[in-house]
Amino acid sequence: MAWTKAKTAVVVVAGILFAGTATVTVKKTIAYERNRNSWRSASLTWQQVGETAPQVRILPTKFKPPIKHMLTCDGTRWGGIRASVREIVRAAYRGSPGRVIFPAGEPQERYDFISTLSQGTEEALQRELKQTLGFEGRWETKDTDALALRVRNPDAAGLKFAFPIPDEFGDPGHGHIHCFGERLSWTPPMPPWGLTKYLEMIFQMPVVDETGLTGFYNIDLRWKVKADPQANQDALKQALLDQLGLELVPTNMPIEMLVMEKGK
Repeated sequence: MAWTKAKTAVVVVAGILFAGTATVTVKKTIAYERNRNSWRSASLTWQQVGETAPQVRILPTKFKPPIKHMLTCDGTRWGGIRASVREIVRAAYRGSPGRVIFPAGEPQERYDFISTLSQGTEEALQRELKQTLGFEGRWETKDTDALALRVRNPDAAGLKFAFPIPDEFGDPGHGHIHCFGERLSWTPPMPPWGLTKYLEMIFQMPVVDETGLTGFYNIDLRWKVKADPQANQDALKQALLDQLGLELVPTNMPIEMLVMEKGK
């Protein structure tokens, strides 16, 4: 009888220890999942992307309009909410969203995605695109409709030549584009091709620099943003002409494009 009671006591103690261990495990799992999903925020920032646990995921978005899509990176790692497949491709292949082709039609679904590995994060995101959405990319030079950026008024007040500001290694700085809704500017001064990269995001097609401008410029471009994409493009074209003396002219030329196709 005494031995039976002793065995029962051991079983009870073991049960208590197991329950305590299980509780700790559950708490750790909850904390891990909370950190793993902390990036899925309507106000996602590049700081959050940089602090997120290493992972690569593409998930159907949990956000609904009027929350706008957001794409951000901390220099090497990427994250986005309500992002289009085109924008995820941009992060995975480091290409311009205006130079992506979907031969079978562009998907309209939106996704939340994250890619925060310390190394090989873009390659990992490419694999996730293939595994989750079935898309693989290849570069191909094709005759493509594009927009040529040209100078129409070389004396425009908004196009200001400036001397480059060297970086810490003594090389000319290339500047950073800043977009504040209805305003586009960059500092320190940078070459005109920086503008074409941004315009490709707005017009979703290649924009080629044919300005012939050399050197570095300060630019502060402002326009009234429209909800309708076509109206917004028209407003931006007019602002380019009025403020910078630059025009966008339709053209067609061989351009290296990223072709996204469903894997077989």
